[in-house]
Amino acid sequence: MNAPPEAFAAARHRHRPAFPKQGALSEGFIVLRNGDACAFQPRDEGRRDGASGTHSFSGMIGTAIADRMPQRLAHLVYVDAMVPLPGENWSSTHAAATPEARIKAAEASHDYSFPPPDPSVYGLIASQYEWVKRRQVPHPGHTYTAQLHFDPVRVASVPRTHIACTSPALATIDVSRKGVRDPAFWGGPWRIAELLTGHDPMVSEPAALAGILLGTVQST
Repeated sequence: MNAPPEAFAAARHRHRPAFPKQGALSEGFIVLRNGDACAFQPRDEGRRDGASGTHSFSGMIGTAIADRMPQRLAHLVYVDAMVPLPGENWSSTHAAATPEARIKAAEASHDYSFPPPDPSVYGLIASQYEWVKRRQVPHPGHTYTAQLHFDPVRVASVPRTHIACTSPALATIDVSRKGVRDPAFWGGPWRIAELLTGHDPMVSEPAALAGILLGTVQST
């Protein structure tokens, strides 16, 4: 997740975030590159105190963590994130032209990756646009088509919040935003929040996002 320093207001409230990285061990998270397995080990294994926050594609990763170890999570937050159905991959809900272009770009690259979108699609302008533009990197192509198999009932046993960013709304998240509003989706109710900003609220509305995240943690 791209986020400038002011986005981490949560740290001032003694809630320290941990950020998983693909193929790496980071703050207790292990995520394998094939998207088929993850592990989450809180420092105190006797506590259910982990609140997992995911953004965009990493909704797939958060879902996998909740499926493997639901007892370790107190809450699962999707920040304008992909929310899959069992057996789907990241590209499953995208308009046909998007996977075609991304896979073609990955095949043409030296490391099977495709370039990130221009930050303007997140509604970013001026210094915010430039800040994100400098930090974006190509995305690993294999994660785009790797299927995620999970038990939606098990994942739905974890309290969940979806934060929809709707101004402008990123088209590739549309299906997930609508899906979680269906009471039958995963067989359990969702808490829904909305931010009138673009897909990178940690950049465009960090204080508002931090307020929702802190409220979620404090109500768990």
